[in-house]
Amino acid sequence: MFFYQNPSITAIQFALTGVLLAKWLALVKHRLLKQLIVLHLVAALFAIMLLQSRTAGLALATGLLFVGYPYLRKWYSKQKIVFVAAALLAFAIFLMSVFVKTQSSAGRVFIWQNCFRLLQKNWLCGVGWGKFNPAYNHEQALYFANHPITDGIALRADDGYYAFNEWLHIWIETGILGFLFFLVLTILAVKISIKNIYKKEKWYGALLIPLITACLFSYPLHNWLLLTTGILFTGICLIDHFVAFETRKKFRNRFIMCFIIVAASLLSIWFYLQYQFSNARELAEEGRTNEAYGLSTKYKFALNRDYRFTTFYLDLLYTMGRVDETILNFNTFHHYHCNQILHSTVAGAYNETNDSLQAEKHFLTALYIAPYRLQSRQDLFNFYFKRGDTVKAKYWAQQIIDCPMKIITSKGIILKEQAEKFINSSPPSQTPSIP
Repeated sequence: MFFYQNPSITAIQFALTGVLLAKWLALVKHRLLKQLIVLHLVAALFAIMLLQSRTAGLALATGLLFVGYPYLRKWYSKQKIVFVAAALLAFAIFLMSVFVKTQSSAGRVFIWQNCFRLLQKNWLCGVGWGKFNPAYNHEQALYFANHPITDGIALRADDGYYAFNEWLHIWIETGILGFLFFLVLTILAVKISIKNIYKKEKWYGALLIPLITACLFSYPLHNWLLLTTGILFTGICLIDHFVAFETRKKFRNRFIMCFIIVAASLLSIWFYLQYQFSNARELAEEGRTNEAYGLSTKYKFALNRDYRFTTFYLDLLYTMGRVDETILNFNTFHHYHCNQILHSTVAGAYNETNDSLQAEKHFLTALYIAPYRLQSRQDLFNFYFKRGDTVKAKYWAQQIIDCPMKIITSKGIILKEQAEKFINSSPPSQTPSIP
């Protein structure tokens, strides 16, 4: 997750690289070097197009506008440049929202609606640093517990990890004070970058402007590479503005040195923990579950904020039959991570301990977090069928039939066929449960 996280974040990384190359192109004099820079700039542009990231496209556009502004001012007035640029960007946002990846746009709007409902409840103090994921997923589950779970909105809903707007995300987690601090920091960074737009040696704005643009519609600050880039150049930006000229260079060099030491230390720890996590997964895949359990347990508190580890560890415990530990660790990890798989896993654990109330609660929560998944309906069908509740078993079998498949798979087709056989069977108690 340091370099590659998903195509959208990778595209934003390419956008920042493209803007930086454009800034460099304006500074170099050597012809061959200029040609190489142009070649890499075109490659970055094509990469963004292939990755189909609208946010990265907007980030690249605003960054190139920032870099090109001093040259445009030679021919056009400030007001004309700002007006035309604002109009073009607004038109581009409209086109990409309405005509490009429209399902994604609708899904993002739904996420923002859930986030604002969550914000209304926690606007003052927030839900807690790093606790957006469980708070958001339970808010989404609450919504679908009272709304249809087979319509277009339900088909777009999935586990939520980010607010797709960094200011909104920070406000939900840290409350009004955290939001105001980040807002002031953003305004200062933009203001200082614009103030130094004509100074060729002050090139940090070429990275901060597109990064801030990406923060409007995505989550770049949840990627280590982009986060460290943002912190480093925001620090340099603030030092250049607030520190006296006589001591500025010395202060800036010390800041960069301290930043590199801290970042390198944290990164080393992160890579070490990821290495141990990778070893644990390999051991589990080889069938050496006891060794995987021992290694995972050793580092579980250091990795408790990594949802991939949380998902792996709980699944490992449940697979090994350690149902009590599964429940205990779910309650420990749930402060930071919550998704459909985790609730489904702990529901199975509660079911095996004969705590049917908690099992039912978590099976339903798993469904309402990601209502398009047939797996959750299958779990509920099996849960009620094994308890002899044929009325509710029929209801969820019918739900399997009625739910449209977001992605058509052979497993989904089989589940629907077996659900139809169950509905049509007489008596239904003679029909085996869906595997």
